[in-house]
Amino acid sequence: MEVGDKSNEILLPVKSLIVEYEKELYDLKKFIHQHPGGINILQHKNYKNIDANFKNSNHSLAAKYLLKEYKIRSDVNNKEGLEHLVDWNKAMVPQISKLDKNYYEWVNLPVDRPLKLFEYDLLEIFTKTPWYLPLLFWIPVIVFFIINESSSFLTTFEMYLKTFIWLGMGICLWTLLEYILHRFVFHINVLRYPRLKTFHFMFHGNHHKVPFDEYRLVFPPIPAAILTAIGYQLLRVFHYFSLISQPKLLLAGILIGFLGYDMTHYYLHFASPKNAYFYNLKRYHYKHHFVSHEKGFGVSNTFWDRVFSTEIQLNKLKYLLKWKE
Repeated sequence: MEVGDKSNEILLPVKSLIVEYEKELYDLKKFIHQHPGGINILQHKNYKNIDANFKNSNHSLAAKYLLKEYKIRSDVNNKEGLEHLVDWNKAMVPQISKLDKNYYEWVNLPVDRPLKLFEYDLLEIFTKTPWYLPLLFWIPVIVFFIINESSSFLTTFEMYLKTFIWLGMGICLWTLLEYILHRFVFHINVLRYPRLKTFHFMFHGNHHKVPFDEYRLVFPPIPAAILTAIGYQLLRVFHYFSLISQPKLLLAGILIGFLGYDMTHYYLHFASPKNAYFYNLKRYHYKHHFVSHEKGFGVSNTFWDRVFSTEIQLNKLKYLLKWKE
């Protein structure tokens, strides 16, 4: 972790944050705790011009686009940008197809506003997931799989040893699955496969479009349960051909890894990590969101990014970033 003179700086609660950029006023109070560069610099810019800071920091196109969300007295009918191509007061999924060739650019330019995926409220409910729901749903399932399979072992030593080994294998396997799913499914090439735009938006594109929506950061239990059921059947096939001996324990390990990924993802978006590992992981994930969309597919770890040459390089900083007072 890079720590400089500002690492012990006392950050006061932000009551207001009005800045001037290119002769326009912006209210950044809502955004300050989500700012990829932390609150350190922004909190001292209240009622000041940020032209020089913005340009000298080499902000990405996504950052410049997101800034428009906070413009004071913004014209909702302004044709600037791509948001005029959709109606944000209506369900978004039915509108994705009409974006056509503009979809890839549009989905990678973030906004900070409410998003409704489906027209029907009953369906919409299942797309919003509080961070704790996966824990409540999956922990009993994991415990069941562990107890059910470990009870077949002959000795206590065998039970503990094999349970530990198979759970560990499942957790390690999840890290690879996390990378594969994020890179090849969630970031499927919609330019090459344009008919998959709606699928892409439903499963992952919506998170890149509205990255600050706290209810779209963890995976909804119902689609996750469907994928888990399919995965379990595949493990049973492997078990039938004697390729694996403990499919339930392996699946329990995979689910533990999945929960770790889900909780880490939420934590990276809404916490101000002091631990060096998570601090750098937050910077890494934010750079994936706002700069390098086609790199940095690891969320809970960066191991497979290094293996497959998709790692994002982080700039060395002179001071420690903070996202909370």
